[in-house]
Amino acid sequence: MLINFDLAEQYVRFPKIKVEDVQKILAWIHGQPHMPRLSEGEVLLFYFACKCSTEITKQVIDKNFTCRTHIKELFSNLNVKSPEMQHLINLAALVPLPKLTPEGYRVFLFRLLDTDPSNFDLAGLVKV
Repeated sequence: MLINFDLAEQYVRFPKIKVEDVQKILAWIHGQPHMPRLSEGEVLLFYFACKCSTEITKQVIDKNFTCRTHIKELFSNLNVKSPEMQHLINLAALVPLPKLTPEGYRVFLFRLLDTDPSNFDLAGLVKV
């Protein structure tokens, strides 16, 4: 993954992101033989997305790469300009609602645009 931002700037901009925690996660990753090597920027993104929780970040990273290993077809052929992906994109609309729930969850509305059952591809829609 190409990280195109200044790490030092992110640590200043978001004080909840602790350099020490990101370094601990990096050290944990390096101790996991089945895990690919992630950059500090990639770990920072996971950490921030996991609301700056070290343990949750570790779980999410582990589950992410476990899924990538066991469900390879879901993570392959992701070129959104390919005819296959364009077909899948035109099958449904997915729209995030602007507000979070009281519990802090984001709700998405999903609607089939093409209701012909012969065109339905659940695995493909999950991929998109």
